[in-house]
Amino acid sequence: MPDPIGLLGGVNQYAYVPNPQGWIDPLGLTKCSVNLDAGSVRGLIAEGSPIRHQIRNMIGNRRIVMTQTAADEALDAVSRLAGPNEQARFLRFLDKIEIIADNPSQRALNLITTRKVGDADKIIFGTADKMGIQTITSDAKFLRGASAQGVDFNALVHDPFSYLGL
Repeated sequence: MPDPIGLLGGVNQYAYVPNPQGWIDPLGLTKCSVNLDAGSVRGLIAEGSPIRHQIRNMIGNRRIVMTQTAADEALDAVSRLAGPNEQARFLRFLDKIEIIADNPSQRALNLITTRKVGDADKIIFGTADKMGIQTITSDAKFLRGASAQGVDFNALVHDPFSYLGL
């Protein structure tokens, strides 16, 4: 009897996941985490940012993660472009997030690097892709470039915003 407890699991009741090593979530974080790129950090911490509340609404109650590559990009931009208020806000922001190791999906790594598809973008979006979580971004250019190569990522896009140096 293929359905011994009567739950009728679908057409193929003997089916198995395609990749048992990839279809796991040992920490149970897939549905409650979101990945931010450096552009989203800029929108959150820039002085007078009109998109701060929009990004916060996109995040909701989810745990915020950033890849090491995105965190390095954000730190570089803050150290070069942000003013003292923005730098202080960035330090407070770092206490609220988890920086995770870069570990991009194979489909992200297979993308051809172009003017729209950068190597860092492949790592940032690819790591979230491998984790099965959304990325919040202002980088619509990358998403269009990846889509043109047949790869679509789970992302929420907001308008870009720059540091004011305040």
